[in-house]
Amino acid sequence: MLLKASGPDKQVLSNKKNRKILRLAIFTGEISAANGGVYTYILTLLKTASQIDEISRIYIVHGKNNHVNYSHISGYSDKFKLVEDGVSRSVFKKLLFKVCLAMTISDEMPNANPFRNITKLFNKINPYRRFFERLPVDVVHIPFGYIPMKGCSKPLLITMHDMQELKFPVFFTPAERLYRAFIHKIAVEKSKHIMVSFSHIQKDIVDFFGISANNISVCMLPFTTSGSESEVTGNQVAGTLEKYGIEKDFILYPASTWPHKNHKILIEAIQILQDRGFRIPLVCTGKKTKDFVHLEFLLNCSGLNGQIIFTDLIPENDLMNLYQLARLVVIPSLYEAGSAPLFEAMGFLTPVICSNTTSLPETINDSEFVFDPYDPVELSGKILLGFSDESFRNRNINNLRQRLNFYKSIDYAANLYQVYKQTQTDCRA
Repeated sequence: MLLKASGPDKQVLSNKKNRKILRLAIFTGEISAANGGVYTYILTLLKTASQIDEISRIYIVHGKNNHVNYSHISGYSDKFKLVEDGVSRSVFKKLLFKVCLAMTISDEMPNANPFRNITKLFNKINPYRRFFERLPVDVVHIPFGYIPMKGCSKPLLITMHDMQELKFPVFFTPAERLYRAFIHKIAVEKSKHIMVSFSHIQKDIVDFFGISANNISVCMLPFTTSGSESEVTGNQVAGTLEKYGIEKDFILYPASTWPHKNHKILIEAIQILQDRGFRIPLVCTGKKTKDFVHLEFLLNCSGLNGQIIFTDLIPENDLMNLYQLARLVVIPSLYEAGSAPLFEAMGFLTPVICSNTTSLPETINDSEFVFDPYDPVELSGKILLGFSDESFRNRNINNLRQRLNFYKSIDYAANLYQVYKQTQTDCRA
């Protein structure tokens, strides 16, 4: 039986009875480091799955043009076996979208026989389906939100990372919304079980697709943090601050300039503080996307150019130094499937405040340290507390310690094993 906890820390709990040996396939396709968070998720998934004693073999099924060296994974063992799927994904992906469209129309229009015939033919000749049918595994795990085949007899588990295009469609082009709509609809309806990291994603899938919550497991994987008890040296302090022209006391927001990251509200909050006589420098790291031009215009209009710095991407070591040097980390994002900056700040015990949306309040688990991401006045007040109120900062740090201990106490491997068992159960139902 798959057990679930209640409250803000709802996660799959382990059940050590009736454990059995499993053989697992994890489909990585042509995912690489360029895919950012999904790539990191896959590496963590592989490491966690390798720690499950009841899994005897893990097939890493990779794309024809993918040359990722998985052997550097911490804990890499002889459980792993690399298998190339032999499919040219660039050609297959273009065909997949057309077939997903036909499959969707066929499902919604029972009499659309031409479309049904198209999908039947595609399923019959689909190279992925034939590949996985021959693979000697008990569960196939696809750790991203699309299924390359339909009708596979193997228990099929997918990980859904977000439903952002449904919550914030304005941030996507019509073509992007259409593509994600078809791909995600097929994925959630045709898989045997769905795995998500946070309860808000489970709720979105239930609300938007009508999938039963019983078919969706909330199962977080461990977030790796770089925090330690060691502190940056004086030379590192001087070097990092001088390198980017940063003042000694500053607040930090590490995020690419996508619209949902909500840099705009942070600039407005800094402006409010400036008008009240509080000069608080802000450093924003992360890739400058095509949307940065709008933030640049806002900065020029506000006159805060020297006070707010956008560094673009910076080396990992420099970013870790900034986490330790910052007075406060601020995360005003409108949508986060899981926030690496929040966990990094937690690891360094750097005070952090975040918006009250998606996974963020569940992660920090204290309403004192969250804010409305649409309210710059409230945000400015929280920034001032986090920057200068020592009592607020100490409570924040104590909360971070408690959250770290909670996340360290989770048996991630046991939870993941339960999801794989539940996938088998759902397949037999």
